[in-house]
Amino acid sequence: MLKSNQPDTRAAAARLFRERPRGETFPEARQENRRGGRRERRWLRTSTAWQGWLEWPGVQRVCCLERAQSQWGKTTVEWAYAITSLPPEQAGPLRLLKLWRGHWGIANRPHWAPDAVLGEDAGRLRSGAAPQAMAALRNLVLGLLRWDGQVNIATALRLAAGGGFATGGFALYGQLKYPGLGNAIPNAE
Repeated sequence: MLKSNQPDTRAAAARLFRERPRGETFPEARQENRRGGRRERRWLRTSTAWQGWLEWPGVQRVCCLERAQSQWGKTTVEWAYAITSLPPEQAGPLRLLKLWRGHWGIANRPHWAPDAVLGEDAGRLRSGAAPQAMAALRNLVLGLLRWDGQVNIATALRLAAGGGFATGGFALYGQLKYPGLGNAIPNAE
């Protein structure tokens, strides 16, 4: 990925795909998914124009990924850029698109449940050992839920908080996240 820490290279990639050089063709792949009320469209284009120009060893291609998401009548579009050492013979645009999506799935999976479900980023603990202790408790709860075979962490936590089931770790987390529940979470015995 070309991020903001490489502003000149990122800007050059954007310019390459915005102002196509004469005679340059961009092999491309498109995917579209619908889930619930959301529609996602991805369009990946690649170019070999940077071979030998960019001072990074092994660079074969530069890629531009356009992502458009539509939900509730609102569409957002964003562009991302990357370079790859995979030559066209090893990975066409469709394979690169799948690899790019797979990369983010791997990168985001460990962070999604603590953040989105357990509210890690919204936590107000900022001093001493408290943030680390809460992170350890969150990881313990996630580990127990996954060890127990729970696939949907949010549903499992709602069941635990509502008294649907409780083991030591679930009851502990329920007490920490919802301190006003008192004895609403049964003790595991």
